[in-house]
Amino acid sequence: MRLRPTIIMGHSLPVFLLILLNVFATTGVLGYVYYMKKVYKSPTVKELEERKKIQAMAKAERNAFLAADGRVRILRLPEMNVNLRTQVGGKNHYASFAVALECNNKACIAELKFFRAKIEDKIQSLVGTRSFNELSMGQAIYRLKHDITQKVNGIIREGTVNDTFFYNYLVQ
Repeated sequence: MRLRPTIIMGHSLPVFLLILLNVFATTGVLGYVYYMKKVYKSPTVKELEERKKIQAMAKAERNAFLAADGRVRILRLPEMNVNLRTQVGGKNHYASFAVALECNNKACIAELKFFRAKIEDKIQSLVGTRSFNELSMGQAIYRLKHDITQKVNGIIREGTVNDTFFYNYLVQ
């Protein structure tokens, strides 16, 4: 007894299954293309609107740091001269600079004035641990400003020092 191959619509079973698989795949691809072109609407991102949102958030964040009257207060510290860390067998160098601290309220300024000696000592200690080469690079100044701001905020309790500014900055 010999088995006859199954014939469906004039094709053998394996060929019929391949045709059926091809029809399903083609239908799926065409359905996907139709959905992406006609049905799906991609969200539109407007760059100007996003920039305005970001600027508004930054302004709100900045205003959170400011006092109720919205004023920024700056306390200038006197000019300081600090001997810098020397390299082994190297030449002695020093830094001469003045610092201004930006506060967000009157209580912060009052506290900065109260702890003035302690703050000046911390700043002189921070600068004194740096070498001439470190302070000659522009990137190091930003790191030093950040370190000073962090140290001063660690001392005071009322308000926050938002930024540190150098003026009359000289490293020799």
